Amino acid sequence: MPIIHNTEPKPHGSRPLSGWQRPQRSGEAFYEQGLCWGATGELQASIKERSIMKPNRCIFLHCFILLILLALAVCQTSPIGKEYKKSSRNDSSSTLYSARANLTDGIQLRFEAETIAIDGSIIRGKFMTSEYTGQLVQAVYKSICGDAQPYQYCSTAQDLYRYVAYGKKSLELLKGTLSEEVIIREENELNTYLEFAKNAPADRPLANIADITNYDQGLVMVNMGGASPAQFQVLTVPRYSIYYSNYQLPRVSNATCSEPLRMTQGDAISIADNVLQKIGIKDEFALVRGQDGTVNHAYYQLFFNDNTKNKAHTLLYLRRVNGNPQLDDSRILLGTDNQYDPSFLQEYILFKIDDNGILSFEWNTPGKLQLTNEPESAISFDDAVSIATNQMKVSYTKYTFKEANPENIRIYISRIALGYIFCKGTGNTADVLPAWEFYGYIADESKPEGADRYYDVNTKNWTDSYENNIGLCVMNALNGNIIDRTGKY
Repeated sequence: MPIIHNTEPKPHGSRPLSGWQRPQRSGEAFYEQGLCWGATGELQASIKERSIMKPNRCIFLHCFILLILLALAVCQTSPIGKEYKKSSRNDSSSTLYSARANLTDGIQLRFEAETIAIDGSIIRGKFMTSEYTGQLVQAVYKSICGDAQPYQYCSTAQDLYRYVAYGKKSLELLKGTLSEEVIIREENELNTYLEFAKNAPADRPLANIADITNYDQGLVMVNMGGASPAQFQVLTVPRYSIYYSNYQLPRVSNATCSEPLRMTQGDAISIADNVLQKIGIKDEFALVRGQDGTVNHAYYQLFFNDNTKNKAHTLLYLRRVNGNPQLDDSRILLGTDNQYDPSFLQEYILFKIDDNGILSFEWNTPGKLQLTNEPESAISFDDAVSIATNQMKVSYTKYTFKEANPENIRIYISRIALGYIFCKGTGNTADVLPAWEFYGYIADESKPEGADRYYDVNTKNWTDSYENNIGLCVMNALNGNIIDRTGKY
């Protein structure tokens, strides 16, 4: 299989490709990292040169307007107490556990936790990436696109004219939000697209999905009924990945969105399960996270209020281990700094689905499991609680929490789970281990009525919201060794 020099799926929320040229890409491209792609496809080294207001800005070259994740900026949940959807399994057991403990410097630890432990034997193993076959690629394509004819990737004159119209209307409404200097720069860039459009092709050449890895960037386009074509892409570096996106240019308005998401999460799950069933992998994967949030369909939507945007369902599937769903943790799967690191091996399938159908599908690092046959014993629940309590005495002290009275700090453990996780291995493998994970959040309860801020364990700062899908303590269930779920295993 030829190597495709690409690092991640073609993102949405970016600008059209300059004419039909291939962007020269290197490194990662998502806006949290501040990388910027200019109109000629050259990597812009300076963040300051292409910044809009305070946030880092990334400009990705693309024939359409599709915005990357995630770092989950695509779908945002409610600000307080972000919800997760637990995976289900008939042979798992669930109970409630309540306890309190005093940690260092007057910090209090409170367990009001649902406990979930898999039944049956405990095993370990390895996950290994594998080259996907042409048969698998075609099965994924057919499950999503049916018999639709693919086309080679390029920006047509119509694509560019449509994008320029969208961009200029957006900039008109963003006057007062963006500086005059930025508006002028953006308008000049849109005018360059009009120049490209003069020599752009009117139509796209036909493509054969069986030859997709031979096409530029492993990418084809397909008409799925929208004004803009969808895209289907396979990648080989830094890891194998299959990606589909069908984002359309949005309406441009400052008005509150008048089209609420009508599709239920159950209907979205049915659509996703049907795709997995057609591929032939439904029984191998389990839904571990489901949420809905606003979606940025196009670049300039980044600068509009969220209430002007449509919503979509985000569904995350992980490969089962010995029939059990893996444990989910928001820090290590999506939207984190190590998500696109070449050494990060976490297979997942991610759907984004709205009332019009599948917005995107991403199968990251397809592979296979090699599990041991010999069952092993996990440390007991009581031992796991004891180890976690002692670890949190070390991890969370008065020096951890800036500008806070430690006597007002409360660490709440809301869920304790025994399950499987992928840990960083060597090369193209990852260790598959049973783990005890203690999910919760940290609150500063200085006010009598309760918490007024929450501690973000990723940024090490206080915020006005908390994430209840974070493992505050994770340990190897075989020996009690502490595991850093952020990737430093």
